[in-house]
Amino acid sequence: MFENNYGPYLPQDRDCRALDIGCGSGRMLAYLHEKGYRNLRGIDVDPNVLALAPAHVRSYLQHISDLSQFLRDNKAQFDLIIAKDVLYYFPRHEALQRMREISDALCPGGMIIAEVFNAALLTAGYTAAKDVGIQTMYSEQSLRSLLEAAGLDVAVVRGAVLGQGRWRRPFYALAASLWRMVTKLIYLLERGVDSQNPKILAKSILAVARRPG
Repeated sequence: MFENNYGPYLPQDRDCRALDIGCGSGRMLAYLHEKGYRNLRGIDVDPNVLALAPAHVRSYLQHISDLSQFLRDNKAQFDLIIAKDVLYYFPRHEALQRMREISDALCPGGMIIAEVFNAALLTAGYTAAKDVGIQTMYSEQSLRSLLEAAGLDVAVVRGAVLGQGRWRRPFYALAASLWRMVTKLIYLLERGVDSQNPKILAKSILAVARRPG
């Protein structure tokens, strides 16, 4: 799943300085390590999840208490920042400021890859409700707007690919395709023909953007 969603956008330079915000138990860092990247750093506010990381990535991990302060202390330090399942924890009134701080932590020409759950889905409210930490939901339009408002050049906004067992793939793909058609029809009936109606109906949205340089 990481390879399908993140692999196409990773820098060619294996010595690039990469930061994983909200790294948790280090799954993304382990993936990057296996790809040959060595200049890695992962940060998280929860020391308990950091303790679950595999031994070979623990040297990359750092516990922080204040993301904003960390980013201000590390301006223009990273070539790549990954924010997987992180942005929706920022309160709406702080989201743009946090994104500007993330942008400032990138070197000129540096790239961010961000992933959020899709607010356009009919079950998005449940996703938000089951985690009391979630503050803001994003659609493809609002995620793009957030990145652009922070001064970033958005290159890609697309649906993330889910990993499915081999035997399930054809059945799941067919059922998912039919359901997307139904969802688009619901939006059409409720909102009419509207350019803001969602085109991405995947479970998660992936965005790739660069700091101008």
